[in-house]
Amino acid sequence: MESSELEVLRRQVVTQLQQGLTEPQALAVQHVRRTLAPYPPSDVRYVRTIEEEIAMYESVTVDDIRSLYADFLGNQAGEVAVVGDFDADEVKALLKTQLQGWTTSQPYVRVDKAPHPEIAGSTTAMETPDKANAFYFSQQQYALADDEPSYASLVLGNFILGGGSLSSRLADRVRQQEGLSYGIRSMVQARAKDDAVNFTLYAITNPENESRLSQAIREEIDRLRDEGVTNDELERAKVSYLQSARVRRTNDSTLASELLGTMFNDRTMKYHAEHEQQIEAATVEGVNQAVRSYIVPQNLVIAVAGDFAKVAKEAKSEESK
Repeated sequence: MESSELEVLRRQVVTQLQQGLTEPQALAVQHVRRTLAPYPPSDVRYVRTIEEEIAMYESVTVDDIRSLYADFLGNQAGEVAVVGDFDADEVKALLKTQLQGWTTSQPYVRVDKAPHPEIAGSTTAMETPDKANAFYFSQQQYALADDEPSYASLVLGNFILGGGSLSSRLADRVRQQEGLSYGIRSMVQARAKDDAVNFTLYAITNPENESRLSQAIREEIDRLRDEGVTNDELERAKVSYLQSARVRRTNDSTLASELLGTMFNDRTMKYHAEHEQQIEAATVEGVNQAVRSYIVPQNLVIAVAGDFAKVAKEAKSEESK
């Protein structure tokens, strides 16, 4: 790499990060990620502020990049997945030729990232002046293995709450009925080797609707926990979830990614078959228990970012008329 090439890349990265300094989504996500990663700056798992990221990229030199390649990048670890119409032997021979001799003295060591369910829930409001939209972002972590039946039950509970691609309780209430959000979704993501699961919920809204949005989200979570899912709701969620999973695998790139994940986690596609069996076998009682055990609103780390000062100023102006 030449210095001129580095400068072009540096400008692109730094410019994008600088834009994030005033963007509701970037700031809200960064705040929650930092809260849930209680590591010192010397730890590779430390989550930098946007300002720290900018300083880091501005200080990188060509020699730093060359040293990284020389000391760390090699063929000592990795996975390859190829999906499509190809000759397997030819691909293997090509990969062997391309990777031969690409070695390094540094051994591959995976960095564990344990979950932190002990971190207390909190709500932080962040001002982003002159931004038309506000962003709501929340997350919590669980110590949970993704091959347990309770994980499959939690996946279905989340699918009903806000993970469904076509319909969910949050989308029906917040977007369709009350028009409080341009987009709202919740998701459950597992890190198999850490026995860790993240629950994430986000929404885009008008700053003046933020308090109503937050209240509606809390009410829908409470209603799901208090009243539980219905049998009809659960059966529809099972069908939709399984259909979506099977449709995704008809896409070559998605299937390749799924294969990579199974190899990285020392698994085969048998894991996905067993997970889908657990989805099919899930009961109303099991899903309700998983929701009540894991999706606890007071434990959410929440950040909302937007131009709330302008909303307050306009409201005060209206009151004075």
